[in-house]
Parts: sequence; structure tokens; C-alpha cells
Amino acid sequence: MRRAILPIALILVLIAGCSEGPDPTPTSVAPTGDEPQFGGVIRGVNESGTFSLDNLFTSQFSTRNVAAHMYETLTTFDDDYAIKPQTADWEVSGDGTDYTFTIREGLLFHDGSPVESEDVRQCLDRYIQTTGPTTTVGIMWGELDNIETINNKSFRISFKRPVPAIVNAFGAMAGRVPIMMPKELCETDPNESVETYIGSGPYQLKEWVRGDRVELERFEGYVARTEPTSGFAGKRHAYADEIHILEIPDPTTRLAGLQAGQFDYVAELSLDFYNTVKDDPNINVIINEPGVRPFIWFNNINPPTDNVMIRRALVASWNHEDALIAAAGGLEEFYTVCGVITWCVDSPEIRHSQLTRGLEHYNPNDKTRALEMAEQAGYDGELIIINASQDVPTLFNVSQVFFENMKDAGFNVELASRDHAANEVKIQEETGWNIAVVTNSWANAIPLRFRTAMTFTFASRFQASDRMLEVAREMVFATDNNQLIELLNEHQELSYLEAGCCHFVGQVKTMTATRSNLKGFTPHSVMFLVNSWLEQ
Repeated sequence: MRRAILPIALILVLIAGCSEGPDPTPTSVAPTGDEPQFGGVIRGVNESGTFSLDNLFTSQFSTRNVAAHMYETLTTFDDDYAIKPQTADWEVSGDGTDYTFTIREGLLFHDGSPVESEDVRQCLDRYIQTTGPTTTVGIMWGELDNIETINNKSFRISFKRPVPAIVNAFGAMAGRVPIMMPKELCETDPNESVETYIGSGPYQLKEWVRGDRVELERFEGYVARTEPTSGFAGKRHAYADEIHILEIPDPTTRLAGLQAGQFDYVAELSLDFYNTVKDDPNINVIINEPGVRPFIWFNNINPPTDNVMIRRALVASWNHEDALIAAAGGLEEFYTVCGVITWCVDSPEIRHSQLTRGLEHYNPNDKTRALEMAEQAGYDGELIIINASQDVPTLFNVSQVFFENMKDAGFNVELASRDHAANEVKIQEETGWNIAVVTNSWANAIPLRFRTAMTFTFASRFQASDRMLEVAREMVFATDNNQLIELLNEHQELSYLEAGCCHFVGQVKTMTATRSNLKGFTPHSVMFLVNSWLEQ
């Protein structure tokens, strides 16, 4: 078994929207074998189904698992989470307000057209629109002065004040990812998905059988960078002829297929099977640390969860530790009971033990009091619908526990089970749901304040208070660490009092598994099978 080792000194997550699912976490280095081998088809199982391959349209993580092979971003991260060039190199002016980018020579889209400044400019414009003004990236874009095209290969982005984290945002691996497409495609309404999928990455779309699989094939016109391969950065190799990304919703079928050699990679294998596979010589097990943070996303438009006191009453009925035990397959070493709004590990900026405000509301686990609170707030037996993603074990198990908790407390509650792709569509609707269970995860090396500032201020069917939005903005530009800690504490308290998005359940490690003959693969919570090959 290979266990993730993640330096605490790494900086934390940017998620450009309240998104589900795990995010980039370099874990361990899988066996590399001898010399890389070309050819063959790598078959990987996605964490859930997907309804779009447009990662500028949806923050669904299963979409990112496909898009990572097809598209490139302006910047990216290496093994040490240092920000590196990908589509373009850049220079920063002395005052930190101007960023001049130069697209690498010879880079082509899959239709054979060159990647040029106007393509990038249009895609950045769509990115700005999809992120929303109250997200972290939206706050940074609020300081934008101008985007100027210098020539076909160079452009300049100017801000009113220094925004150093913007180059990190351009390399985002989660949320609404700023992928590069031809200008005509990025002219698509940001509220609609493109239906033609053309990127500039090492693999191009061969066929998409919706609900079954996405087939990618090597793009022979791909022009790689020349630097040594490191994480997502440097030279990218397309050793496999094709990569097939499959939708296998049933956890037992995932396990059986992996054991039989039908699948080479499984993005998320239920921790229920940990003891089954950990000693199998034909399987490499990777424990993603620190893993994911399941959180609750309330619909505060649809009654009865439009009432903040009813939302707080529902929270009071939940047993967070039982939910975490279920999510972790009953394995105590794989979950952490923790209610802070940051990760339950320390970062260079803050120790999570410094965040204390509001934690009295984290896990009251008082079913009698919960119903009393709700009835005092006017609850009269209205139906409460909790979405359950049946193809994502971590989310489904948390949903089941909280459903039982609310039912036992006396609430009228329904568990609406569907696949995660359908739930991603559902939460865009105003009615038909009250509670969604989603996740965020350790991702993109950009300071903790940026992830936290965004997470609680922008989500479908939830609107943060004016003060929460104000605190989020102050966090993004805070320069004093003591001030940052105070802002994080206030943000945490507000998140519990407003009971909207997002109420964290705790922290759960996740399990990825591969066949032992998959080589050149660096375990990561993003499915990234570029640079991988099958040992014959």
C-alpha cells in the first residue's frame, strides 16, 4: 500500500465555486517501471457521471477528470506546488499590477488552428463571467483595469492594485477551471455548456457515450513544453494511444472490475473495500490525504429551508461523527471530527486550533432540541428533501446518516437518490430540494484565505449576508496575519449563524486504486493519466 505524504507547508485550496468532490493532492509516487511504453488503452473509472465536458460551465469534479487530459490552462503547478507556465509564460511589472503573457510557440488546438491571444482573451472573459462577483476569483477580477492584446502571441492583464494570486487562479484544478478553447467556443453564454469540445491538450475527444464513457485519443499535433515533467507542469507525454474514462456507479462493480483487470484506475474506491485490496499484489492503493471535506449546502430560497432558524434546527439534529464513520467505511484512522472552516491541518498562515468562534454550533447532536427549535421557528411538518449522490460513496453515506437523524428527530424528510451528475443539475433549480451534500478538497496551491473567502459566499440558491461578503473581500487582501485570523474567526461564526453554504461535516480521507502495471502515474486526486503507460 502507498500512503499519501503531504507537507504541511503546502498552501491551501482555491475552489472557484462551491464544488463537490476531491481536488489535487499529490499523494505518493507510484512505481515507474523501466522505460515508458507507447500504445494501448488506459481504462479509468471516474468518480461519478458527468453531464458536460465544459469545465468553464460546470465545477463538477468528474468533468475536471476528463478535461485535464483535453485542455490546458495558462499556468499550472509542479510537484512542489510551485506555480509554473503551461499555455503561456509571464512577466510581472515592478509594481505588481501588470502581467504580460506570451503563448508558447507552435501550440495548436485540436482542430489544427493556432492558440492565439484573442482565444485566451475571450476564454478569460467567459471565466470572469462564470466565477461570479462574490467568488474569490471574482473579488480579484474586481480589481481588473484592462486586458490588452499586444500581438497574436502576447497579451497584458492590468489590475488597479497588485493581485499576486491571480496566476495561481489561472492554474486552477477545481471549480470553474479557466481552460483554453478557440475564441468561437468561448463566446458561448457562460450559463450554457459548449457542445463542441476542442482543447489544446495531449488528448482529444474521440467519442462521448453519455452515461457510459468518454473516449480520448492522442492528439498527434500536440506541442509539449520542453521543461522536465513535474506534477502537472513541464513536458506532457501521451504514451497511451487512448484513454477511456468510464462511468461505473456501483461501488462493488468498480471493485470487481479492478480486481479482474478490466479497469486500470479507479478515481474513488469505497473505503469499505480497504481491507480487501490493501494487500493485493496486483493493486496499488493510494490514500489521499488530507482527503475531502463533506459539507452541507442549503437551499435558502425553497421553504422550509428559507428560514435560517429551521436550517439551524436541522443542523442540531445531525450526528457528525456517525456521518464521518459511515463516509470512512468505519475506519477510525480515515476521518477527523472537526468543524473549522479551514482544513483540520495547519498551514503556513494559521493553525486550525486558532479558529474557535462558532464551534458550539458545529455538532450539537440534540434531536429533541432540534425539533423544538424548528417548531418555534414555524416548522409545521413541511417536506424537507435531501439530495443523495448514489454513485459517490462519501457523499451518499453522509446523506443517509443525516436523513436518518432528521427522521428520528421528527422531521418530514425525503432522501432523493440520483447520480451525482443529476444532482449537479438539480441544485441549479430553485425548488425540488432543500439540502445537498457535496465536498471540497485540498487543491491548487494558493493561500488558505482565498479558498475560505469564496467557499461561503457563492453557491446556487444561497446568498451570503452583506457582512459575510465584506469579510470575504477583506480576507482576500489582508496583509497582516493576526488580522487574517480574526477575519477567519468571524467568517466561521457567521457561517454557523447563517447556516447556508457551507456547513462542514468533518474531514475524510479517500482511496484511489490502480492496477500495478499502470506506470508513470503520480497519484493525485485529479484523474491525470497523461504521462502514464501500461507495462506489457
